[in-house]
Amino acid sequence: MSSTGCVLFSNKMVGLNINTEKNEKGWYRVKLGELNTFNSKGDYYLDNGVRDLLSEKNSYLSVANRIETGLMEGEVTHPIREGHSDNDWLTRNMVIHGGFASHKFMQIEYVPTDRMDQGRQVIEIWGWILPTSNTHGDALRADLENPDVNVAFSIRCFTKETYVNGLKCKIITKIITWDRIDIPGLKNAVKGGSRDAIINRQETIAREAGLMDYIITDSVIDNAIGNLENASLSTESAGILEVLKDLKNVKKDVFFSW
Repeated sequence: MSSTGCVLFSNKMVGLNINTEKNEKGWYRVKLGELNTFNSKGDYYLDNGVRDLLSEKNSYLSVANRIETGLMEGEVTHPIREGHSDNDWLTRNMVIHGGFASHKFMQIEYVPTDRMDQGRQVIEIWGWILPTSNTHGDALRADLENPDVNVAFSIRCFTKETYVNGLKCKIITKIITWDRIDIPGLKNAVKGGSRDAIINRQETIAREAGLMDYIITDSVIDNAIGNLENASLSTESAGILEVLKDLKNVKKDVFFSW
């Protein structure tokens, strides 16, 4: 396996949810997506390192730490690109905007299946979520309770592009969150886990904003780092600075896929 070393910001691993499981405290178990499978754009998402990303506790974007402290949240739709400079756009996507929060996470599950794709075992990603106490959370809760409504979640993350036996693949390197979106990007991620429930409308799926790629060069990363280093850092800003410096160690060219 050889890697291009590229880093991408991506939201292509998506789960649809129809008949969801709910516990006595109001948390819903939803399918967030799958690994070792293709998305609607034709990118194959590997599971390499994802289990470690879900359990490690030593980074600013640690999923485990944020879940333990009740700070793991997702937004309603992914952040909008328009109106942001490249610098603002990059840093905006590493934080959760409270005004757009629609759900909290209690647990993320890494679930191996008996299905195979390209010779690899398909992995399902499930999560227990609680709709937030605002209009976005109320709307999410209503849709989760309605068996006639599909609810899709999409990952917001950094990925590294690589090739395996000539197949273009993505390896997730940092997980920010899973946001609620309107249209799925992954063909076999469906609510309740039923593959028969998938919406097979490729032209509609292809129009999802998440299928657009944005390229952010090394100079953008340098500018973002410089701005943060020259400012009085909050805990959040210091964490973002840590992530940006880590990206520089991966590869100078950073691709921002949204």
